[in-house]
Amino acid sequence: MTKKWGSNLTKSKALPVGDQERVIGLTQLHSTELEGDAMPPGSNVSHRNVKLDRTRLQIFNHSAPFNGASGTGLYYIAFSCDPMRFDLMLQRIFGTSDDDLHNQHIHYSTLVSGTHWFAPCAKDFAANGCAG
Repeated sequence: MTKKWGSNLTKSKALPVGDQERVIGLTQLHSTELEGDAMPPGSNVSHRNVKLDRTRLQIFNHSAPFNGASGTGLYYIAFSCDPMRFDLMLQRIFGTSDDDLHNQHIHYSTLVSGTHWFAPCAKDFAANGCAG
């Protein structure tokens, strides 16, 4: 999954640093995750950690900032062995999951574009008559 998020830096920078850290779930100085009760359930980091029946479903992800003529924001990429994990993550981000919480970061960013990709394994190719 790839996403391009535009940021409203004026709005987010108007928050005190502690509030900015709680929205994201990371410290600004060292980019370390907040721990225990310091990690708000509505933080960006909390919503990336997808759980189903108390079992964490791993999603590998990374983001990179951009700044240019098209604006400022983050390019986000994530990989998973099961697309259902992305569905759960997106439900949590937008507040349509069981906990009714939404990711606070959406108040300071806008989804500009996104794509879901599928990359079959060699076994699936072979099973469908594709040789390589």
